[in-house]
Amino acid sequence: QLKYGSSFDMTVRKLSVEQEEFLGVPTGSLNLVQEWIQEFPINNGSNDAPPRVYVGGVLIKGENTLIVAGSTRGMGRGYGNAEGSDEDGFLTLLNLQDGELSSSAGTSNMRIGT
Repeated sequence: QLKYGSSFDMTVRKLSVEQEEFLGVPTGSLNLVQEWIQEFPINNGSNDAPPRVYVGGVLIKGENTLIVAGSTRGMGRGYGNAEGSDEDGFLTLLNLQDGELSSSAGTSNMRIGT
């Protein structure tokens, strides 16, 4: 078992940086402010430890879309539909304004079988 747990799912958090200004001149310290958080748990129907999620990369596309790429054996709303129990790649598209699954594309997530 790993030091910090034996299974990991995906959580995406949008932070912004704020700093006090006076007449356009920074006067205070930088503060991180959480705008939203979106959790994507693994659906686990058995008593076994849930499978891990590995995030391979994150990309911002245009003004409103965050693309997350990774792999998992697990299933859940952020990972697409799985066929079988082997590890598959996934792409998840999120709306940058609220963190919800994107509705602007034809699909908000896709599973790439191996």
